[in-house]
Amino acid sequence: MGKTPDNPSEDLSEKLDQQASVADSRDSSDTSQDAPTSRRTIAELRAARARMNARRGGEPAGSEPEGEAAPTTDATVTSLPSRRRSADELVTGFRDVPAVRSAPPPTARRTPLERRYDTRTEPLRLPSRKARLSAGFWLSLLLMVVLPTAAGAAYYLYFAADQYVSEFRFAVKSSNASASSATTDLVGAALGQSARLSAFSDNFIVADYITSREAVGDLLKTVDLRAIYSSPKADYLSRLDPTVPVEKLVKYWQNRVDASFDVSTGISIVQVRAFTPEDSLRVAKALIGSSEDLVNRIAERAREDSVRFAERDVKNAEDRLREVTAKLRQFRNVQQTPDLSTSASSTLGLSLQLRTNLAQMEAQLTSLSTHMSPDAPTIKVLKNNIAATRDQLNKIEGELGAGTAPAAGSGPSQEGYAATLSDYEDIRLEMQFAQQSYQNMLTALDQVRSSAMSDRTYLMPYVEPQLAEYALYPERYEDVLIVFLIAFVAWAITMLTVHSVRDHMI
Repeated sequence: MGKTPDNPSEDLSEKLDQQASVADSRDSSDTSQDAPTSRRTIAELRAARARMNARRGGEPAGSEPEGEAAPTTDATVTSLPSRRRSADELVTGFRDVPAVRSAPPPTARRTPLERRYDTRTEPLRLPSRKARLSAGFWLSLLLMVVLPTAAGAAYYLYFAADQYVSEFRFAVKSSNASASSATTDLVGAALGQSARLSAFSDNFIVADYITSREAVGDLLKTVDLRAIYSSPKADYLSRLDPTVPVEKLVKYWQNRVDASFDVSTGISIVQVRAFTPEDSLRVAKALIGSSEDLVNRIAERAREDSVRFAERDVKNAEDRLREVTAKLRQFRNVQQTPDLSTSASSTLGLSLQLRTNLAQMEAQLTSLSTHMSPDAPTIKVLKNNIAATRDQLNKIEGELGAGTAPAAGSGPSQEGYAATLSDYEDIRLEMQFAQQSYQNMLTALDQVRSSAMSDRTYLMPYVEPQLAEYALYPERYEDVLIVFLIAFVAWAITMLTVHSVRDHMI
């Protein structure tokens, strides 16, 4: 393979020189008939070589070697434009795409040799990125902003049906008579605080109930919501299909009622919308009635629960009292005495008296034994009395549970008597506690029943619903502005995303 030249322009110039030399040699041998054609070919080759040198920064296009006159050339050859591209033109950015030959002027005629060896290139300028983006910019703006806004404006300004609002405000109150009763200040304050908390929670419950499925079910018992909201006066988009299931009816109802609860004041505000003033007023009044029924059910359930809990406490106290009473009865049967403390006191007194008599007789026996014989009748009688008294004392102490009889000259043992009396006192104390607890539970039950009879929780609508005179919804211009803002934001986000992706792809 031949060596590839470093500069393609030099290779082309050498080829042109070779062809010019061949043409000169042929010119000398050709006849006079072909001489003009050969001269023209030589002139074309030299002109092409001159243009190549001019592009490389060499001799100008019109320069010829000294001693040689420039031959006359055809007007087609001399009229061909030739210029060298500057550095600024070469650096045209990514918009300028080179290597595409520009078409010759319509009036200029180029020879096949010029077309063959013409290496001039002109950049093809594609439409700028700014122009391309502007087309996409306006198209996306039209599709994503202008058309949705126009559609929203047409609907809200010309097709959307009027919606009338009936508003009412209420608060749930509780009349707690027990809070002001003559029990105690502490109990009254506690009951009052409990009542306030209960009323606060009831307000929140009612506000949440209004948008629930149960509220829809209660309203369907008094008003026909399907017929009201499928009225011909409603537009196509806001009209309710009367054949929808209850789940979709609940969702539609939630878009037609607005219930808010103010935590700081405990006040609830409800707005009901319908397509006629009469329908909105009728639905609002029915909603007040169903809300009152809910409050009454909650209050009645609370009263029943409080009474039931109080009765259960009384029953537990009564069972405890019965258990302690049976335990005391069993203890008395075992001890064979109705009142162990009284019986023990009397028996103990008798035992002390016998001990006193026994001590006196023993002292008398000791005194008589000093001057009388042991066989004397007086000494024998006295000894018999002492023995009988001691036997009786032992029997009494055995009845008291004092244990074995004491030895002669020692005090009685109190161990068994003390243990029995301690068990008896424990049972009596437990009996007193059970009786007191039972009495307290009975008193509490009476108070709860009295409170349940006097306490009332009710819904108080201090702002009644009125017949609307002007349609508050839809807010036509505000809704159109909202549609525009949403469409504009979506379009802006989309454009930013597209430009970001393109920048990362370059």
